[in-house]
Amino acid sequence: VPATLTGSEGGGGAVAPQAGKLIKPTVLELGGSDAFVVMPSADLEAAVDAATKSRLLNNGQSCLNAKRFIVHRVVYDAFERGIVERFSKARVGDPMDPGTDVGPLALESVRADVVDQVRRTVEKGARLLVGGDSMPGAGWWFRPGVLAGIPRGSPAWSDEIFGPVAS
Repeated sequence: VPATLTGSEGGGGAVAPQAGKLIKPTVLELGGSDAFVVMPSADLEAAVDAATKSRLLNNGQSCLNAKRFIVHRVVYDAFERGIVERFSKARVGDPMDPGTDVGPLALESVRADVVDQVRRTVEKGARLLVGGDSMPGAGWWFRPGVLAGIPRGSPAWSDEIFGPVAS
């Protein structure tokens, strides 16, 4: 059975040399922006559906969620329209209600980080196409967002956004 670590780059840097010394199979999930690639040969409706479900899974707070969408220019506009439509219709609410698509974020600090990452990415030149902001009410609600035109050096380019935001 391989050793598995979900954590920081520093944690992975500490575990990897020890696993190497023991020749122990190791899985290191150290954050990042998991890519979801859409090519012209894709079934576009299925791709938009899978992208939306993956990004909103567990309110966007899963290490395995697709986060960075790399879309071929031939299908880009249609994919963008589809994912913006789906995100704008996502129901935010009680996670115990079967009709809910997105519940609250885990902690107030997580929501503050996501809001800050979106804000700084937009300040660097990205376009916020839908949502991407806090919602009122008791709890750490966040409106699912879609960012486009992500510039190098912005948080959405280099960091994992641990909430329901598609880049």
